[in-house]
Amino acid sequence: MIAVLLICFVAVLGAIALWLQHRIKFKSLRGIPTVEPCYPLVGNVPIVVGKSEEQLFSIVAHQVLKYDRLFKVWVGPKLMLATSHPDLIYQVVNHPQCLERPFLYGFSGFTKGIFSTDWKLWKLQRKALNPAFNALVLNNFVPIFEECSRRMVQNMLSHADGSTGVNILKFTSICTLEMICATSLGSDVMQRPGKEEFVHSIETAFNCASRRMFKPWLYTDITYRVTKDYNDQQKAWGVICDFFSKIIEEKKQLIRVEDHNHNVQALADNKNDTEDRKPKIFIDRLLAETRGGVPFSDQEIFDNTYHIITLGNDTSALEVMHASLFLAMYPEIQRKVYDEFIQVFPSEDSEITAESLNQLEYLDMFLKECLRHCPTAANIARTTITDIELDGMTVPAGTDIILSFYGLHHRKDVWGPDVDKFDPENFKQERVMGRHPHAFLPFSHGTRNCLGARYATLSIKVMLIYILRKYHLSTTLRHEDLRYKFDMTLKLAFDSLIQLERRDRQEALCIL
Repeated sequence: MIAVLLICFVAVLGAIALWLQHRIKFKSLRGIPTVEPCYPLVGNVPIVVGKSEEQLFSIVAHQVLKYDRLFKVWVGPKLMLATSHPDLIYQVVNHPQCLERPFLYGFSGFTKGIFSTDWKLWKLQRKALNPAFNALVLNNFVPIFEECSRRMVQNMLSHADGSTGVNILKFTSICTLEMICATSLGSDVMQRPGKEEFVHSIETAFNCASRRMFKPWLYTDITYRVTKDYNDQQKAWGVICDFFSKIIEEKKQLIRVEDHNHNVQALADNKNDTEDRKPKIFIDRLLAETRGGVPFSDQEIFDNTYHIITLGNDTSALEVMHASLFLAMYPEIQRKVYDEFIQVFPSEDSEITAESLNQLEYLDMFLKECLRHCPTAANIARTTITDIELDGMTVPAGTDIILSFYGLHHRKDVWGPDVDKFDPENFKQERVMGRHPHAFLPFSHGTRNCLGARYATLSIKVMLIYILRKYHLSTTLRHEDLRYKFDMTLKLAFDSLIQLERRDRQEALCIL
């Protein structure tokens, strides 16, 4: 009891010191409006205490759309700025002094990876890893995307009676996990024991991290360690670490064998041992390349593996689920998407390539509208490295700035009075030309944008082609029924149930 009281006393003193420090440091920002009600020391925290994840999302979405430009949020004694304005978001994500990620990103764990590491290490890592996602490498992944998508729709078959509601995310999550492990690690994850527990552990770790963001009294590890979330997160990380450690060690051994065999063959053929090498996938670059002339440390290898697998799996799976739901809710749009790809790929034997996918113009508009309504990362944040000029004022170094892509994509002054309507025609060229140039930023922007944006687009298109080729989608849900919850990525607050009906059966009934 004495120890607990001492911890509380120290925490209160720390909060007072931080609150006073921020009051002095950020006095230049006094003209910026503040979210109300706001109280000394606790700031805006009472607004969110005791709220569900669904309520938290609604509160955040309401606030970012309430203010036109910059506004202040007090997370306990800590001040943050926030905005959904296209000009300000664009300035921040492209500013060379806004490359740092806030401490909040560290709540996800594995802080030496490209997602949450400090900006200096990130720069070196990003430069070394960019080639793993170039066009040549990604184009070679399309057959893998097809193979995984083929298994996915086959697994859906037993649920395709046209009346049973199916949570399609359960299938898309497994499919994208297969894809990302095969293309980034060269490993068939579905043949490994513990894959279901691994997927569940990823979700648990993310949920714990997102809940911690709204509880400033848990920002310090000493207080967080006494919570149930801490124990749950530690268990989840243990499962994740065990799963990845085995894959990474096997890959290290395989690379040693392959390099040895390649060198022996090169000597026998009297060829340079750097000739005829295939482009390196993500794990190959982590294990063989350097960043700034220094090899990746074991911790960097592990953390980057965690980030690329967990984020690559979660984001693409969610976007396919969202897209499938919108297709089910809007049958006329589903028909247009289906008719277009049937023209480009008239049979199941038609070859799918990155080039042929570019011919699907309506599908491209449809996916952009999905990302407008459901940006995978609803909110991101940056920290200023030095003092910067923003919106006519000086923002001090060390300021955390929250950028809301969900808010940006739902602003009536940018998208018009029908902003809530789902309409792929929003991305017709003539409409795009008449809109704010920074109105749509689904994968962020600038040098610290999403590394896997093109990868995600290709894999999502292939998955949707296979789903629609096999099934007609329907749902009783309406667009206005959709509700989201606050998390690291944009998730529905409930299971989205879709009815699947085999197209061959549906077409046969139409003929009869």
